[in-house]
Amino acid sequence: MFTILVRGRKDREAVRKAVNIFYPYWNIKIETLGGVRSSKLSDVLVEKIKPFTLVLVGRRDLEYVKDAFSRKGLVAFTGYSLVDRSEVRNARLEMISHSIDKGRAIIRAGLSFINSSYIFAFSENHGVLRNFHPEMDNFLVLSDSGATIASEITGVLVKPPIIVYKYGEGIHEFYKCDKLIAVARFEMRNTRILEKIDSEVSCKENRDLLASNQSIIKAMDLFFRQFLERNVNEQIEKIVIPWSGGKDSTAVLIAATKLFGRNRVIALFSDTGVEFPETLEYIEKVASHLGINLHIEKAGLDEAIKHRGLPRLGDRWCTGLKLEALKRAMNKIARDYRNYVVIIGDRDAESKIRVKRPPVRIEDGHVVLSPLKLFSGAQIELYIMSKGIPLNPLYEKGFYRIGCYICPSLRHWELSIIEKAGLLSNVRENIFFNMFMKERMSEEDG
Repeated sequence: MFTILVRGRKDREAVRKAVNIFYPYWNIKIETLGGVRSSKLSDVLVEKIKPFTLVLVGRRDLEYVKDAFSRKGLVAFTGYSLVDRSEVRNARLEMISHSIDKGRAIIRAGLSFINSSYIFAFSENHGVLRNFHPEMDNFLVLSDSGATIASEITGVLVKPPIIVYKYGEGIHEFYKCDKLIAVARFEMRNTRILEKIDSEVSCKENRDLLASNQSIIKAMDLFFRQFLERNVNEQIEKIVIPWSGGKDSTAVLIAATKLFGRNRVIALFSDTGVEFPETLEYIEKVASHLGINLHIEKAGLDEAIKHRGLPRLGDRWCTGLKLEALKRAMNKIARDYRNYVVIIGDRDAESKIRVKRPPVRIEDGHVVLSPLKLFSGAQIELYIMSKGIPLNPLYEKGFYRIGCYICPSLRHWELSIIEKAGLLSNVRENIFFNMFMKERMSEEDG
């Protein structure tokens, strides 16, 4: 799936042991720089840096690696990660694994600002971020209304596009051009502003993100094609995509349709009965545009609420109903076709559980492929738009993820968007959302 570069043979053996333990079935290549040192290391590395390459380096060689990346300039999906020992070979396997996790965050979440343009890749010379965390991800706020909402919530007046980085514990950083403009914690009951740099930000920028990120999109296209062609042979009759209407499953759907043709693709949508109207409209429009076979399976959450009450953070029984609906649909497909694969939109940054899942695995007797593991939310959004497909309108307003409007995981930020953007305009008639808000307000009073 990607290549790890280290200086010498003993470093390679140490990294291989860590990969075998922590990353089995990941198809990670481990290569050396021939054991060279000092300026020769920098010279050799300049020639080796290419997309989907992570350099692991010890303290002894860090300056030479930095020099190589500075000389090479920006390359899509690359980066280096420090193993905090004099040599990589001297580190514990757990430390090497953590450095790989951090390095993958650098590969997916790097942001550079060059010639007034945003480029979603790491750069030694023009990088906006210097601190990276294994759980970090980013997303875009692209619409005027979304920027207005972000400005109202953060207290910093900005125009789109806004780049938002999310971390664990609800921490979010807002960036404009090469500046950090605000830091906020999105909690369930409120949004707390932890840091505000200024009340207004104005800077020279090229807002054509697609034009400035052509190298990123081209590298993603090549990666998708190579990954899918390697894992889907001619005997596979159908490509099954569980589709939520969110960015990740939409990107997978686009890539699979482009490569295998619309007649081999089946999209499965589990309709809970409490979906945002924007999402229902979106999947119909995109499915029609792509010309794919869309199968909608009712999950019946709206009926279950009437006698079970609303799902809660400690009792998310709704997930079970959605999975049962998808399983029913999968069973129908299994009766009609002997050979099929399932392609899902898993990304590393979404959860700690997904980080550990390999990109290729067997589940319930069929192959499951996850081609998005190495990408960030913003990169996925750019990929979708580059194919002439709009994003789900909820993203443009500032949503990070797409789900139901009574999801117990909805934070104060998202509820503010629902209110300020006029989503669910028929809220007075929406009995389920009214139930949800009354319970949330009751929790706040308690």
